[in-house]
Amino acid sequence: MNNNKKSGGNKNRRGPKRRENNKEMPLPGPSNDPYKPDTNVGIVIQSCGSCRFNIQLLTKTALSKVYNCSLPNSLQRQGFIVVGTHVLFSEIQGDKGEICHIYNDDNVRELRSLGLICEASAQKGKAEAKTGSSGEDLGFDFTAGEKTVAGKDGEEDNGDIDMDIL
Repeated sequence: MNNNKKSGGNKNRRGPKRRENNKEMPLPGPSNDPYKPDTNVGIVIQSCGSCRFNIQLLTKTALSKVYNCSLPNSLQRQGFIVVGTHVLFSEIQGDKGEICHIYNDDNVRELRSLGLICEASAQKGKAEAKTGSSGEDLGFDFTAGEKTVAGKDGEEDNGDIDMDIL
């Protein structure tokens, strides 16, 4: 007889109950540690794939520089990042950076109430994210009219199939 068998169902195999994340929201600003860079708030304007994102820096007054930031493995399970998501990132070198925290909607409201990001800059950043990073025309013309082509008889054809030919 085997006495090592645990009694009961899967209760012992389940992990601990998941609890709500009550961590403090990290705020942007200078770092006291000389080895950690300063952090900034930005908005995602483009997803580049392979956990890389183009993030536009949000300041108190306006939009500014665009950074190419990576998402570390430790944050990949924290939340889903789409265009228009607010993130906390640190500049590593030049126009490259690393995402430190993903803000949810409640955190963004709190940042606005603290005056760390401007409402107008956030709305403008979301609008730019939907149209393209710099608002330029992407080369697609969705309002093109119908073409008219001259047929064999010299008549103009509006693109319909001529059933007389078949």
